[in-house]
Amino acid sequence: MKIERRVAKGYEVHCACNRAFVASRLGPSIECPYCGQTALSADLVADFYAQPAEEAKGRRTAAA
Repeated sequence: MKIERRVAKGYEVHCACNRAFVASRLGPSIECPYCGQTALSADLVADFYAQPAEEAKGRRTAAA
């Protein structure tokens, strides 16, 4: 799983099952509503903010 961007209703998350969903809150873990895969929110957020600035340009504040 990977957080793609911050959107008005939460976070857009893309899962390994090739589907995307919006997580309104980031609890201890996130579960894909399609395949059931889970991931720790802390790991996803750390990966999101560790992306190079060029790759993440415009994605962190898409629609506040």
